[in-house]
Amino acid sequence: MPNSPCFTGKTVAWVVDWVFFPKPGEWDGRVILPYIQTDSGQGRTIRDGLRQVDLRKSAMRFVTDARETRGHYQSHKKQQDKTKTSNAAITDAAMQIALATQSVHAEERKWAQDRSSDQSRTPPLPPLHPNTTIVPLIVTTAELLICDFNATDVDGDTGEIPFGKSALSPVPRVLYEFPLPHHLHTFHWNETEMGIRRHIIIVHSSQFADFLENHTVDLVPPERRW
Repeated sequence: MPNSPCFTGKTVAWVVDWVFFPKPGEWDGRVILPYIQTDSGQGRTIRDGLRQVDLRKSAMRFVTDARETRGHYQSHKKQQDKTKTSNAAITDAAMQIALATQSVHAEERKWAQDRSSDQSRTPPLPPLHPNTTIVPLIVTTAELLICDFNATDVDGDTGEIPFGKSALSPVPRVLYEFPLPHHLHTFHWNETEMGIRRHIIIVHSSQFADFLENHTVDLVPPERRW
């Protein structure tokens, strides 16, 4: 899904950043993704659900919270209020992806089942999904930043982090753990937490070609890698 949150006008050019906060603790590099698989043999069986894919941990940062910040050049020069923050745009984009993932999975599974059940053709049709992984993905023109800080530096009264105690680092992509609304809790996983969240990869548009060329191989089942 493409996303372009930058805005321009005759006199104002807005700068839009998506700022993400890393999930506490060490990430083990695994991603949980929906899949559809047709088992061959006498009477094809369609299996589906969630599967674990292991990424190189250097490929991207694992994040669980996000804020969109907006500022513009004139305010920056005048040292006025430089940014406005919200998580609505990121949440809306992630929700669209979650809904689309659910819809695509349900539709593809039905087609695979219908194809597998059709015994009228000789020879029978090949399976529609021998082994398919669905990868939720957002491509955006917003700058992607990671905010690293020490939790002990957060002001207990205001909830604010002193500016000098945080570090913003640009990144080409992140893995975002998006909490799903209850009506999308349709996949089951042996860890309940993973069944109620969706892993979504967010990539900056300028790095999308590099992502496709160098990192998507990690998302392909081993037997289908070239």
